[in-house]
Amino acid sequence: MPSYEVDNNHALVTSGSIGHRAILGAALVNVATLGYKRYEYHAVPSDTTTLNSLGSAYSYPGFQSLPILNVATRFTLGNASDAYTRSVGENEELLDNLTWVIGRHNIQGGVDILHQQYLNVRVNPGNFYFSGNPGFTNAQASDFIMGLVYTTYVGNPQRISAIQNDFYQYAQDAWRVTTRLTLNMGLRYELSVPWHQPDQQSATFIQGYQSTRVPNAPAGLAFAGDPGVPDSLIKPDFTNVSPRIGAVYDVFGNGKLAIRAGFGTFYDAIPATIVGLTEPYTYRATYTLPSGSITDPLLGEPAIPTYTGGANPQFTAPYSIIYPDHNYRNSYTMATNLGFQLQATKASVFEVNYIGRFSRHQMIPVDQNYTIYDCSGAYYAANPSLYCATAPTNNYTARAHYPGFAVGGTGVVDLLSAGTANYNALQLSYNQRTYKRLTVIANYTYSRSIDEQSSLSTSSSIPQPLNLGSQYGPSDNNATQIFNLGWRLDLPTLGRSPKIIQAVLNGWNFNGVYNARTGHPVNLTFGGDELGNDEPNQRVYLIPGMSPTLPSNRHRSAKINEWFNVSAFEKPAAFTAGNIGRNFIIGPAYINTQFSLSRSFDLRKLHENTRVQFRAEAFNVFNTINLGQPQAQYSSSSAQATTFGSINSSGTNPNRRVQFGTVISF
Repeated sequence: MPSYEVDNNHALVTSGSIGHRAILGAALVNVATLGYKRYEYHAVPSDTTTLNSLGSAYSYPGFQSLPILNVATRFTLGNASDAYTRSVGENEELLDNLTWVIGRHNIQGGVDILHQQYLNVRVNPGNFYFSGNPGFTNAQASDFIMGLVYTTYVGNPQRISAIQNDFYQYAQDAWRVTTRLTLNMGLRYELSVPWHQPDQQSATFIQGYQSTRVPNAPAGLAFAGDPGVPDSLIKPDFTNVSPRIGAVYDVFGNGKLAIRAGFGTFYDAIPATIVGLTEPYTYRATYTLPSGSITDPLLGEPAIPTYTGGANPQFTAPYSIIYPDHNYRNSYTMATNLGFQLQATKASVFEVNYIGRFSRHQMIPVDQNYTIYDCSGAYYAANPSLYCATAPTNNYTARAHYPGFAVGGTGVVDLLSAGTANYNALQLSYNQRTYKRLTVIANYTYSRSIDEQSSLSTSSSIPQPLNLGSQYGPSDNNATQIFNLGWRLDLPTLGRSPKIIQAVLNGWNFNGVYNARTGHPVNLTFGGDELGNDEPNQRVYLIPGMSPTLPSNRHRSAKINEWFNVSAFEKPAAFTAGNIGRNFIIGPAYINTQFSLSRSFDLRKLHENTRVQFRAEAFNVFNTINLGQPQAQYSSSSAQATTFGSINSSGTNPNRRVQFGTVISF
């Protein structure tokens, strides 16, 4: 599928450091380092064609380029990174570490002071989504050809600049208690002053609040500098204390069997996305089933505003805001491990470990401006014909929780620190140093990772904002079983052959890597809204008594046409949720094999310290075609029914590739 012209882009990295090591005594050393780093990235679209230049009435402020055109389950033209972008990140850091060895103790302590700042400028050329069903013609391709947009996403150019300061301190002691037992105990304290925008463009949402700093702002928007609103929107967390302890025990005292255990807490850095984005600085609007087609997608809607400063900035409905929750807390992970290490032979080590990772207070963006459906409560009593709607898509704007703000998951997005993530794994590994010409590394992992959201984002993807627990399921990248094998074999030498034969055939190494894993999960959703809350990613309904899976021993072509039992699913009834969890189906597995043959030639007779290495490498040796994920969006239209559950792309494995290379060292 063709896409847009490649952007003109460039990046520049500037970095440097200066250090000082001071020997303060026979067993006391201090190392100080001062560092600086700056990264700048600039992307300028090479094609300035726009919808407007092609005849559409659509226009937007900022550098001009084509928008994103997304035809459900078929193709997508463009992406957010195609638009004009300028990004700058800069930090200065001072580290100081002290090491003191006294008796059986190795004591370390230090401080880390970090100053960070960034600037991000990005133009929003728009995003137009063609669904088909729900939609206009029951066929997404037909909707696209006719220009009938299901959802329109527009906005003004975004400019964000922010600053943060971090202060870290730690102390730890590696204590050799006995010849068999070693303990490692430590304590770390982290104080992260939350990000803030120096130009006070940060904003938060407080129901009923009227800004005094920006008096003409809509009720609910509160800006940095308003009474009770700090520049950073949230307060620093002074309780980030991280204890850590580890132990190693030599069971027999001969170094052949060791038991290892450890526990520690680790705090995450505060995301730079918590600065709070809203009008007049950042404008975003979403329109579902808009009145206008692609020739005039904002028909009947306000034009996209441009922020020009001034005492009375412009606010354009529908309003939107992304802000950190008032009770936002730093996320952290509790990590634990328990296992043993066995010297199997003189050259090999076998390990068995349990690994646990338990994350708390993970950031989850949740839309608080869901549309209300109520057929018995207070809203119903106030206006029964409005709030007890006869169809889920009726009167979204009038039923909004906060009237005047956008609906559809983009209106009042609260960055909650309410997420959890749990990972439990059994890991087996075998490591053989070179023995009889063979070196081997192998590992196997049996694990499960569960969370509510697997990636850091500021876009709400929660279909039920009042029921976050419904999102708790397998992580997007969960793979139950993973196996990796790597080897290096020094091929036998020919000692009694003619010298010319030895010169050609001796000294070669055969190397290989084999990777295999089970599939990643697939989240089964449908386009549209049956809950009546206008929230995204609503899941399908599993028909009672139907099996969601099909036999695994089917022919590969049958799996491509129907990876899972599509007949077992349908849309849920109006105003009800699907009865399956997030990431309900498991996708195709992955296998990859790589070989290489290499040899080094000593050319010191020709020139001092000169060596040449020749390599022949083969990637995806057996040309294995790994299948991509199946189409996960359900539709009841006949045009789209054949795509649900089918696989129309390959996975990340490229086709077989063979390459030859030479490295000269001198």
